Amino acid sequence: MPFNFESLRVLVVEDNQHMRHLIGQVLRAMGVGTILLAENGSRALQMSRTERPDIMITDWLMDPMDGLELTRAIRRDPQNPSRLVPIILMTGYSSHTRVTS
Repeated sequence: MPFNFESLRVLVVEDNQHMRHLIGQVLRAMGVGTILLAENGSRALQMSRTERPDIMITDWLMDPMDGLELTRAIRRDPQNPSRLVPIILMTGYSSHTRVTS
């Protein structure tokens, strides 16, 4: 039985426009109902408060707020309705020290 992702709201946070578009296309192909796009962590933090995503997919390295800072800001804000949202952090880095920090 295939999964039904029509009611899922996914917030994609990626500063590279082409990657943001590509991730959105993959999610659309999977049948995700609502795909929200943010160009950096600061914008995503605002959107997490108003859009209430079911899941977030974020790049690690961005300015002015990176993916780790975004995750910490969301988790530490007791007023954020998305405080416990699952967050997937993406990175192009492959070294063990970077990935485990």
